[in-house]
Amino acid sequence: MSYLEMEPVVPFAQVNGIDLYYERLGAGRPIVLIPGLGADSKVFMPLGRNLASAGSVVLLDPRGAGRSSKPREPYTIEQMAEDLSELIAELGIGPAAVVGYSLGGRIAICLAASHPEQVDRMVLAATSAREGKSRPLGLRWILMEVAAHLPIGQRAGSQPGYAFVNQRDAARAFDGRSLLEAIKAPTLVIRAARDLIIPRRLSEELLGIPGARASEFRAGHFSLLMARHRELAAEISKFLTEGTR
Repeated sequence: MSYLEMEPVVPFAQVNGIDLYYERLGAGRPIVLIPGLGADSKVFMPLGRNLASAGSVVLLDPRGAGRSSKPREPYTIEQMAEDLSELIAELGIGPAAVVGYSLGGRIAICLAASHPEQVDRMVLAATSAREGKSRPLGLRWILMEVAAHLPIGQRAGSQPGYAFVNQRDAARAFDGRSLLEAIKAPTLVIRAARDLIIPRRLSEELLGIPGARASEFRAGHFSLLMARHRELAAEISKFLTEGTR
């Protein structure tokens, strides 16, 4: 096979018994971006590209999403945090700034508590340390209960229903409130004022992290990422670069 005929190298890391897909953007200090429930690096690419001006962004597909392995057995947040810990070690990028969105925020909390040497700063966006109750037929209930049964698993690159359920159940089972006081990394909590997925009272619990600061956008859970990604990236970049010059 000639050079021109060679298959492109796809960035996978073998960690914690699975293949984890990731992409790298930009250069400089490492920034790890962890997507939310059902999402992958494609969905978070606009935010990742904008964050790349602040450093070298590692954007991953979590266990059960995108091009990463999708085991059928149940997942846990602790397990997904170990996936990330091994990826950081494999790439040699610790300590890194970690940005967790929605489900990714719980993974970030767990990582910062269990592997503090790998996290030097943390941003928690549109997330909480635990699950809230879902009102029947409300938006949150529909997303959590109905989305798992939609026929999305037959399309290339989409998330099979069982993998969505595994991620969802991992999020439901996790309660990270007891971990917050032990987190040492400077933390920025970003809330979407119109978030119908993460109630304000649960978002505010994250301020139990010592020294944590809060910021709020006039946006919803999804529009914060999809429509306000430039402003969101600017806010994150400002926080990550404070005191580094």
